[in-house]
Amino acid sequence: MGLNVQSFAIRKVGSSRSAVSLAQFFLLPCAFRDSSVRFLLLFRKIASIFRETAKKFRFLGSDFRMLNGPLENANLAERVRKLFGTVPLRLQVAALPWRRQAGSIEVMLITSRDTGRWVLPKGWPEAREPLCEAAAREAGEEAGLTGTVSTMEAGRYFYAKALSTGQQVPCEVLVFPLKVTNVAAKWKERHERERKWVTPMQAARMVNEPDLSQIIAFFGENPKRFAA
Repeated sequence: MGLNVQSFAIRKVGSSRSAVSLAQFFLLPCAFRDSSVRFLLLFRKIASIFRETAKKFRFLGSDFRMLNGPLENANLAERVRKLFGTVPLRLQVAALPWRRQAGSIEVMLITSRDTGRWVLPKGWPEAREPLCEAAAREAGEEAGLTGTVSTMEAGRYFYAKALSTGQQVPCEVLVFPLKVTNVAAKWKERHERERKWVTPMQAARMVNEPDLSQIIAFFGENPKRFAA
């Protein structure tokens, strides 16, 4: 066992550009060499665990690209820094309400209370509240919708939220699809908002945020990939 471990360490050290040479390795104190061997073995084991976990949850290759298509074409963190000069400070959740109507997919947009622009139901998650359930709650309060919410994000986008103080706070919004089963005639914010069923492509054109537009269009191609 000792010979095999040492052989493994020699191969790793000898093949690394930044590591010491093979001769230098044997000149190191025994305790340091043993620590190096243990570290390399541990690193190899951790890397193996990550690979197997990634395969298990389908986060490699085409599956990763499929689930995160709208987010791959840009470095979002860098885009946020360019837009706001900082990383996002606050987290919000949004519901992407959808249904099948006459064989086609429709999504619902609502108007914002401040500017009247078309948006998704969204808001702040409450303490210890699962994010997907927070999104479903916002859909009920802002649009009078109930249904089955997916635990899988359809994507995320960034925007600047204007506070009552006039300050703008950069926010990151996680979007969770909600398969609508009931549309209430009366709901909490019915006097403050309008709501409208549209096709995913229409919705993608109606929202202001480019990243949200991509998320909606990508979702509309195959909602089954985000099944609850």
